[in-house]
Amino acid sequence: MEDRLIIEVLERLSRIEHRLNALEERLRHHEEKANLDKKRRELTPALVRVLSAIDENQGVGYIKAIADRLNIPRNKASEYLNRLADMGFLYKRVNPDPRIKARYIYEIRRENIDEKLRELMEVARNERWRLR
Repeated sequence: MEDRLIIEVLERLSRIEHRLNALEERLRHHEEKANLDKKRRELTPALVRVLSAIDENQGVGYIKAIADRLNIPRNKASEYLNRLADMGFLYKRVNPDPRIKARYIYEIRRENIDEKLRELMEVARNERWRLR
């Protein structure tokens, strides 16, 4: 009798543990989605233009190239690139290529660029070409 009761309690605990794991997974997914939405809300049109310019350059850029391409000061390009790297949209790596006179190279983190942001980048690209 006691063995059966112990087995029943263990089975109930197992089911409860399974439900808790499922709830934790759902909560984690919801938090990740909320973080992505928050990051997207923090994106200004200028940051989207910078992402678009890097994307045009095969997903890689550095401060001088972005400043020249967007016709903005280098300190602003640096600020935008660092902010995008902090937000998780770019990788910031030390430049291994001595031909490029830049300390850091920025590369798009494609896994963090969703379809809505990709559409905004395309609009920014088309707008920039229209203004030239």
